[in-house]
Amino acid sequence: PGPEARRLAGLYGTEAAAVRALGSERVTPETWLLRGEGAWSVCVEGARSSADVLYRRTGAALLEPEARRHAVRPVAKQVGALLEWSESRIEEDAAATEARLAADLRFDPA
Repeated sequence: PGPEARRLAGLYGTEAAAVRALGSERVTPETWLLRGEGAWSVCVEGARSSADVLYRRTGAALLEPEARRHAVRPVAKQVGALLEWSESRIEEDAAATEARLAADLRFDPA
């Protein structure tokens, strides 16, 4: 199996094929995150925000420092569509996740 199949198997185990079946296209060209992972996060694992998908469910915010910024808005739109949010709610979610990412990038342990 290729790197994507190994990554999915590592995260989702025997459910990897089901995750991929929900959407095998990437959220954006800059990230490895698949649309199926967002759908799985919301529909099966109970994610309720783009931050939940990117941080807790997939780890994309932690593992893809450069690509994560590109994924926020597409993931927020996907979460919003699945949860039947208004456009303003989608925007609020995206803005909150972008603010969290920006704060993480400014982290100074000193």
